[in-house]
Amino acid sequence: MTPLSLVLTHSFIPHNFSLFLIIILDSIFTIALSIF
Repeated sequence: MTPLSLVLTHSFIPHNFSLFLIIILDSIFTIALSIF
């Protein structure tokens, strides 16, 4: 889990959606890092 995704989700999105978006953002960042 990346700190950036935690900050973004808890800053702009209600807690109900935070876990769902953390998973999506974390997977996107992981894929991006593995590509670049």
